[in-house]
Amino acid sequence: MSRHGEKQGKLQSVSELILDWTIKLSLHFGVDLNDEQLKIFTHAFRKNTRTQINVAFSRCLNECLFMPKLKEIHERMPEPEQYRSEKTGEMMDNIRALEPEAKQWSTEERPGVFYVWFGNPNGRKMLLYAKREPHAQPDAPPPPR
Repeated sequence: MSRHGEKQGKLQSVSELILDWTIKLSLHFGVDLNDEQLKIFTHAFRKNTRTQINVAFSRCLNECLFMPKLKEIHERMPEPEQYRSEKTGEMMDNIRALEPEAKQWSTEERPGVFYVWFGNPNGRKMLLYAKREPHAQPDAPPPPR
């Protein structure tokens, strides 16, 4: 179960996310893990982003036949997004947890640059950032929303 709800709106730490996923996998595969084994999993993935952890553990849950070893989880780990720093990545993961539906648009003045807005313009939770699409053509329509 996710601890996100238990914390009443507070985002869980990466260690807690890893622990939740490891417990979910152990329950799914019928494996009892002791505290030391849980610490091994938490330590092994501590430097990964929330997105990487969610993707890799979800893939293991759906693809593995037995409780995965660390190597099997690492093999299913997506590469970190190259255009952003680790801190920016963590911030974006946190914002997506609060506001999964971002609004995206582009302007004629800056073709190939897409702006993304998270949150309500009249509210307090918001972030605006711009990203450039690789090899964007000036007359190309924006990507689907």
